[in-house]
Amino acid sequence: MTDTSLINYEAKLVPFADGAEHAALQDGSWFITFGLGRPAASTYTEVVLAPSVREADLPEAVLEVVVRGVAAELYGSAYAFMYRPEQYESAIGRFSMRRRERVAVIAVEVYE
Repeated sequence: MTDTSLINYEAKLVPFADGAEHAALQDGSWFITFGLGRPAASTYTEVVLAPSVREADLPEAVLEVVVRGVAAELYGSAYAFMYRPEQYESAIGRFSMRRRERVAVIAVEVYE
């Protein structure tokens, strides 16, 4: 179990833009989905890890805490599930879901 009080992160919403670069999923992204029957059903949020965060080679448990923190800050308890990068195709890609927004995690600090 990772102590969440020892992790600090900075994240920001990424404005939508036209073009293929914005349309494509970013490598290493995590995903947040929403419950069926809710206004946000069949949508997901992409949580992009900035190159410096990916290069830091943080443990998956730390990244999970960060993504859960982003979800809680944005949606409280209104989100349904969180998915790791390798789960995208089986959990999201094979369904007709559309991206609701993209959030970029631009910094993560872990205090020991």
